[in-house]
Amino acid sequence: MENWKEVKEFEGRILISDLGRVKEVERDYIIPQHLTGKYYKVGRGYPTVFIRKPRSFRKVHRMVAEAFLDEWDSSLMVDHKDGDTMNNKLSNLRMVTALQNKMGAKKARGISGFRGVSWHKTKKRWEAEMNHDGTRTFLGGFSKKEDAASAWNKKAVDLGFFKEALNNV
Repeated sequence: MENWKEVKEFEGRILISDLGRVKEVERDYIIPQHLTGKYYKVGRGYPTVFIRKPRSFRKVHRMVAEAFLDEWDSSLMVDHKDGDTMNNKLSNLRMVTALQNKMGAKKARGISGFRGVSWHKTKKRWEAEMNHDGTRTFLGGFSKKEDAASAWNKKAVDLGFFKEALNNV
């Protein structure tokens, strides 16, 4: 069942649901995510709602977090557990520090397709490397990229990375 709460600063006028839907009370109007004119995708791909009075933009994921998360803290970041910024369901959101947000990021770069794994041309091997909190740590050279990805995962777990950030090996 979908739960609705009033949005701070817009009490009696704007409601937010735990599924990430926004409703304008006066017109009994749910703003669809794909609707242009009322719903915008601005800045880093986060869904944002334009509120008419006073004229302002609000990021949907922060509205959901502020209304529903007990641990809401405006100094923290709201993380999307699955990495999908369009999924603003309460079950997909959590409060994190900037470092934790970076640790939870799911980024695979380069030809390996794995986070923290690259090919060393001259040594002709896969290498795993962890960059964390300003420190770069070499984790070893491997004949298989999957072994390098597993080494990166082990170090990530030791450092407290979120499980969503781990390589799928």
